[in-house]
Amino acid sequence: MKWFFLSMTLIVAVPDAYIFATLIAGHAPALWAAAWWVPTAVIMGLLVSLLGRYRLGRLRAFFALFSLISVPKLAFAVFALLGQVTGLHCQGIAVGLCAVAAVLLAVLYGATLGCSKLKVNNYDLDYDDLPAECDGLRLVQISDFHLGTYGHSNRFVGKVVDTVLGLNPDLIVFTGDLINVDEHEVTPHTRELQRLKAPLGVYSIMGNHDYNGNVTALEDYERNTLGWDLLLNENRVLSRSTAPGSNVASAPVYLIGVQNTSYAVFVSRGNLRQAMQGVPAGAFKILLTHDPNHWRHEVVPRTSIQLTLSGHTHAGQLRIGNWSPIQYTYPEWGGLYNDAQHGLGGSGKRMLLVSSGLGGTNHFRLGARPEVNLVILHRKK
Repeated sequence: MKWFFLSMTLIVAVPDAYIFATLIAGHAPALWAAAWWVPTAVIMGLLVSLLGRYRLGRLRAFFALFSLISVPKLAFAVFALLGQVTGLHCQGIAVGLCAVAAVLLAVLYGATLGCSKLKVNNYDLDYDDLPAECDGLRLVQISDFHLGTYGHSNRFVGKVVDTVLGLNPDLIVFTGDLINVDEHEVTPHTRELQRLKAPLGVYSIMGNHDYNGNVTALEDYERNTLGWDLLLNENRVLSRSTAPGSNVASAPVYLIGVQNTSYAVFVSRGNLRQAMQGVPAGAFKILLTHDPNHWRHEVVPRTSIQLTLSGHTHAGQLRIGNWSPIQYTYPEWGGLYNDAQHGLGGSGKRMLLVSSGLGGTNHFRLGARPEVNLVILHRKK
């Protein structure tokens, strides 16, 4: 948190100080010059208030002002400074103003179309040890709805549900963060979410935001209102010859779900050892865990789980090509990875799929489009 506070402070204060010193001080009446610092004071006040306690309203206000005021100022200051250093001061200011316009257009796009242009990713995964019975199994992963962001409008939620059902999945999994801060956020979307059905069932786990409200009420809602099989450090059997949710010891594929397992400031209640009780060592295993850092810290070094599905990162809600600022906190932050990457020293046979999610506490996505993942499992011939 301290690094976040420090970096945000620098981005807010340094461009302001440069612009004030070069363009405002001595060129504007004292009252107007003093007024330059009012937005900065408001933004910094919001940032300081977030250090004491997480408040969704203040977080949204901070990011809105930060995106609309501080980031454009930073873009302007960079080009103005370059112009000053190169002796092309007027040209630098002109380019800086163009950069401000470009940033504002990007922010506007990210807050509108960037949040609604849903995409489907297709992954065909081959495994030597996949049971023949599950060859061709179609699994759809969705993650990070953050339903409170949509208020009472369920247009986007309905679009997601239609997309998922159109993929004809054998099973559907949700990898956490159904809400932002309150279990009542789900109420306007109940009818749409109840339409999610699959032959082998709909399974879910808890994300860090899901502990913000009344946890018992949310658990009851997922299980009894939506009919989802919520896995709280538990496992289930996936078999086309048995009923969904059964625990038949001889079934070939096991779905394992842990509660949120965090390596940051979030609630951590995951217990992978408990979740794997009763799972045969040689079984084909699929793990649902919200935070992808869990994969490199425990799943890879201590288990033989073949496929892990996670969310949580939102791909930073800002992605330019293969870069996102979130990658400095999460080495695996969006897409498909295997255990031979990033110095893990594996054989490449164990995989992690990180969903960029659907929503976020802040209604903004630029380059990190909301997504649905279709995974088709194949048995290597």
